[in-house]
Amino acid sequence: MRWSSTTDADGFFVFYGPEQYEVLTSKAYLDGLNAPSPWSAKMMPHRQLK
Repeated sequence: MRWSSTTDADGFFVFYGPEQYEVLTSKAYLDGLNAPSPWSAKMMPHRQLK
């Protein structure tokens, strides 16, 4: 799900509801999260990318 502000604030809130918690701790998911594409990195400026 994705929400945007009803005021003049910038940004979105995105909520992911996986069927299984293990998806969020899987090697495939974490590999993608820790090596984002340039576009993904631009969309996540708040995240400390390593």
